[in-house]
Amino acid sequence: MRGRRPKPRALKLLLGNPGKRALGDEMQGEPGLGPCPDHLTGHARDCWLDLAPQLDALGIAQRQDRGMFEGLCVAYGTWRTALELIARDGMTYTTTNPKTGAVTERVRPEVGVARGAERLFAQFATEFGLSPSSRQRVAFRAPRKATPLRNLIRSKYETD
Repeated sequence: MRGRRPKPRALKLLLGNPGKRALGDEMQGEPGLGPCPDHLTGHARDCWLDLAPQLDALGIAQRQDRGMFEGLCVAYGTWRTALELIARDGMTYTTTNPKTGAVTERVRPEVGVARGAERLFAQFATEFGLSPSSRQRVAFRAPRKATPLRNLIRSKYETD
């Protein structure tokens, strides 16, 4: 595919369709991402519980986006875990050659894991309009007031 990736219809609507072009039809699925998958744990689960209700409120994510959104959450969880290991153990370690006795400082594998996961997370985030540049272009709706119905809907994301 050449050129820019097309924006999802929901993002175009949030932007206000500045070009005033006709918006093409988009495959419509069941709205909302639904509850967090049981196999997501730790930081990945926290990411889902934090972002899914926000994307649902904006109408950006649909049920068929679950796999891609799960990838975003897993990338975030991997990145955060790698950063915790780096904070604990440092970015480098030393090895000694048994034959020559030479000491070599090497970069920990977690540094590469963190870099890769951060890149992957950033790619997924742009798909959902979560990058800093996307936020500047998107006119988000004001947060809605909490009502018993909205609280019930939000609670479906926090169930196990």
